[in-house]
Amino acid sequence: MSKEQKNSDRAKSLFQFGLRPRLLAISALGMITVLTVSAISLRTIGTLGHDVELAARLSTMLRNQGDADMMHDALRGDVLLAMLAESPEDFEPVLADLDAHTAKFQESFSANEAIAEEPKIAAALTKAKPDVEAYISKAKELIVLAQEDREAAKAAMPSFYESFGELEGGMEAIADILERHAEAAGAMAEHDISTARTTLFTLITVGAVVLALAGLFIARSITRPINKVIALGQHFAEGDFRGRLEPIGGGEFEQLRAALNRMGDDLSDLITRVSRSAGEVASAATEIAASSEQMAAGMERQQRQTGQVSAAVEEMASSVTEVASKAAEASAKAGGAGEQAAAGGEVVAR
Repeated sequence: MSKEQKNSDRAKSLFQFGLRPRLLAISALGMITVLTVSAISLRTIGTLGHDVELAARLSTMLRNQGDADMMHDALRGDVLLAMLAESPEDFEPVLADLDAHTAKFQESFSANEAIAEEPKIAAALTKAKPDVEAYISKAKELIVLAQEDREAAKAAMPSFYESFGELEGGMEAIADILERHAEAAGAMAEHDISTARTTLFTLITVGAVVLALAGLFIARSITRPINKVIALGQHFAEGDFRGRLEPIGGGEFEQLRAALNRMGDDLSDLITRVSRSAGEVASAATEIAASSEQMAAGMERQQRQTGQVSAAVEEMASSVTEVASKAAEASAKAGGAGEQAAAGGEVVAR
């Protein structure tokens, strides 16, 4: 069996369904398309939500890192102010700032440790944490030493700057890693948005085309049988009951086809019977007309015979009248002769 024949048989098998299954099929196809688009949309929303969450988290970490960098510099400023303090009153604001800056530094650094999910960021924070603790500890020790012995504190400044530099390198490394991850997250978000836009557009376009083609196919599968039914009905209206419908589908279409074909058969039988009856009536009418003509001819012939009889009767009546008249005349003459004979007898007698 060829591919074209297989496709034709498959298409014919689809036309065997009734009207209700066809409408349900197009509805189901529409629902599948909507559900598919919805599923892809939800997945896209989830992906974009993850991208937004990642971007927000990295933004928070960059802000925390910025605060930690500022506190890193602020602690150095506190140490320098302690070196310039002349009296205990001068040390009071320095100590207050030291406590505030230390707390903010530790808070920002710990916040990043708590929300860091990327291995590289977590490793950089873990690596820098001892330097942070050492730097804060040296800053506090140096300020306390400056209160007791400024010269000794000044002598310890190179060690403090060394700790400051080591931590600065670690802080810069953390900032660089965070910035790279933030840039990657931004690029990923843009890529996901572009992919989602392309995917949804493609899916909606394909779905619309599939629905349109399916709609045309279903509409054609419905209108073609209906057009055949209309054509057969027009033939019936014109008095041609010879046409019959071939199979036009299943379900309601098959019922309609069977009903119309049965109606055509019934009408054909009815017309045949009516035609036969009309022929019989016409034949009887012809015979009646012939009998009427014969009766009319007989009546005309009888009328002529009746006229002849009437004329004969009239002639006989005239003859009878004439005979009667002559008989009366003869009778009168006979009576006169009798009287004359009687008179003659009397004469003879005398």
